[in-house]
Amino acid sequence: MNNLDYSKVFEVLVKETANYVKVNNLKAMVLGISGGIDSTVVAAICHEVSKQTGIPLIGRSLPIKNKSDEFDVSKLVGEAFCDDFSVYRPERSYRAALFDACADAGDVNIANSYYLDELEEMPSRTPIANGNLQARCRMMYLYDIASRHKGLVMSTDNQTEYQLGFWTIHGDVGDFDPIQDLWKTEVYGLANYLQDHYKSKALEALRNDYKETCDNYKAMSCAIYNSCKLVPTDGLGISNSDLDQIGAKDYATVDDILSRFIPFEDFRKSYDSAGQIMHPHDEMAAEYIAKYIEENMDEWDCVPCTLTIHHMFSEPRFRVGTKADDGNYYIDVRERFNEGVEDESDLVTLEDCPQVHYVGGYECDTDRDSAMTTFSDVDIAFLRGKSKWKSGTAENILRRHNMSSN
Repeated sequence: MNNLDYSKVFEVLVKETANYVKVNNLKAMVLGISGGIDSTVVAAICHEVSKQTGIPLIGRSLPIKNKSDEFDVSKLVGEAFCDDFSVYRPERSYRAALFDACADAGDVNIANSYYLDELEEMPSRTPIANGNLQARCRMMYLYDIASRHKGLVMSTDNQTEYQLGFWTIHGDVGDFDPIQDLWKTEVYGLANYLQDHYKSKALEALRNDYKETCDNYKAMSCAIYNSCKLVPTDGLGISNSDLDQIGAKDYATVDDILSRFIPFEDFRKSYDSAGQIMHPHDEMAAEYIAKYIEENMDEWDCVPCTLTIHHMFSEPRFRVGTKADDGNYYIDVRERFNEGVEDESDLVTLEDCPQVHYVGGYECDTDRDSAMTTFSDVDIAFLRGKSKWKSGTAENILRRHNMSSN
């Protein structure tokens, strides 16, 4: 696993989240806070987004059968990072849903009443099924809050959980997930950075005699510290720890194994000067673009002049092509054009190849997509799976070619 510059990682995750909520005109961020490391880190990210945008973070601790230490930490996190935080116990919702499920399975007589523990132990029930039902009851409550506040529900799944399938459909997955590209060990790495960061901020405020500011930063650092100390669990009461269910001794081992088996040499090969983590799909996109240019060279009578990549950040997410001595990047097609050329003065140099230009720093997706349409002759778009067919990039391509997303 690579060592990341977590200050830059945090900066980029905040920027991506802020851009998403602003572009989609959302009025609130809604987060379920378990006290675990994932929801704690997402709370810290959303807190910074709220400071920058004025869009409030609404947090809820939703204990059903959580351990007492998890519940205590969830309150520390919620009070430290949220603009609006409270505790709600959705046990009645869970019990009602569980009763209906048992009735559907023929385990209970609807005319009778049962204790919660009795329902959970009915023949049709399993610990995993009960845990998933708890997660879905929580998510139902969070989405209702988001609907009332014209906001979105934040997801808290990391890449390790995604690769393992260690999450509940309609129970964990919300509308936007800031940490979906981080391994679990990287989530802890980011948490450790944030703990030290807030501690330093508290000391700085103390030196400047800003007591209230100092107390706020101390609360943030303390919340993250206590979250890091917790044994990671799914918050569903299925087992004593996540690692018990996964069957591993630690997350470092899990992440090392997973990073070897996903179809990329290294999931975290690099990240650029803006701190943007290199997603494996970005590597695929870079390879695809270079391959497209090379395969279509026969359609041009000469070397095409430029390839322009439009990107949101001040620096591009990835670099395409080969870097020349002049510091610019080019699609290296020298072999194709120089085949059979005997006179060295007629050889195509790397600097003669298609140059890659980067245009970035757009305020929103719409501005970027408009520039793509206005200034390009050919579109090359890379969409990350089905969910991205409703993205701005997809809409831009479909509009340009009079196509339908259906």
